[in-house]
Amino acid sequence: MIGEQDQFDDPGLKAALKRTVGRETAPAGLRERVLRAMAEEGAKGSGVRGEGSGNAETASPIRLAGRGGEESRRRLYIGRSAGFRYAAAAIVLLAVGVGVWEWGPWRAKQNTTYVFKLRPQLLDAMVEAHDAEVASADHTTAGVPQNNFTAMAERLKQDVGHSVLAADLGKDGWKFEGASEDTIAGQKASHLLFARGKDTLSLVSLPGSLVTAANEGAWYQHGWKGHAVVGFKKNGGLHCLIATSPDREIKPEELAALLHSIEGDVKAEGPRHVGEVLAMLMPTGD
Repeated sequence: MIGEQDQFDDPGLKAALKRTVGRETAPAGLRERVLRAMAEEGAKGSGVRGEGSGNAETASPIRLAGRGGEESRRRLYIGRSAGFRYAAAAIVLLAVGVGVWEWGPWRAKQNTTYVFKLRPQLLDAMVEAHDAEVASADHTTAGVPQNNFTAMAERLKQDVGHSVLAADLGKDGWKFEGASEDTIAGQKASHLLFARGKDTLSLVSLPGSLVTAANEGAWYQHGWKGHAVVGFKKNGGLHCLIATSPDREIKPEELAALLHSIEGDVKAEGPRHVGEVLAMLMPTGD
């Protein structure tokens, strides 16, 4: 860095400046203030005390015109250069840190989207429930609204006692056949059935306690006995799409894209009504 400072002593540069500016000089008062400020900055950068310290060479701004002034300017230049280097290094470290913080979790999330597998017994129960519902002549349960998916989810949530996912898949070509309450793997479940040609699709919500080892928001996907099974755990529920077709193989990835589009429609279990709580607390009279 000192080599860069010495470039200003180049004779050719000095001659060019002299021809350009002639003998113009700054006013004496301004010159003195500038020299004084440079002396103070030089003393701070080098750790040398200023006026009153007993050091005559650094205390007097007049000495800047000689060897002492040149040395002070050099120290000031080096000090500022070091400061710039430290600042640049801090900015680089900050940028790297932010990049790691942002990029790392994103990569981890992308690579661990499907983080758990269902037990074979639970998979068997799911595909059996789907096949039984397809074979049933009636896909509804009395009292469950069939024309309003919001009201449907509210009623199903109250009846099964856990969060429920109920959504209209008509925009994706699936015709709604009915909503019912079911029992799967010994647990109460909501069960919506859809059809698209010969393809059939069940949208099922089970209690999340069936997969206690799975974290909130974790996903799973399986190809199981001719069925595609995809789902996730959220708001205390285990929400799942189960599909099959006699004409083609339905890939789990196909269902995953569909389920991602309705993930936000999960209806979480809300607080009980005051009447329900009082009924639970009142003695039965036995």
